[in-house]
Amino acid sequence: MCEIIEKWKKEIRNEGFVDGKQAGYIDGKQAGIALGATITTVQMCKDFGKTPSEVADYLTQKMHLTREQAQDAVQAYW
Repeated sequence: MCEIIEKWKKEIRNEGFVDGKQAGYIDGKQAGIALGATITTVQMCKDFGKTPSEVADYLTQKMHLTREQAQDAVQAYW
C-alpha cells in the first residue's frame, strides 16, 4: 500500500514540475513578446518624429507601463 502511495506522490510531483516549467516558459515568452513590442513601439514613434516624452506618454497609456518603466524604455531604445 505504501509503495502505491509513494508512486502516486512521485507522479503528482513530476506533473507539478512539468506544469511549473511550462508556466515559466509561457511567462518568459509573454515577457519577451512585450519587450519586443516595446522596442518596436519606441523605434516607430521615433521614426514618426515623436519626442521622447510623447513616446513615454504613449507607453504609459497604451502599454500600461509605469512612468518610470516607460522612461527607461525610451532611454534604452531611443
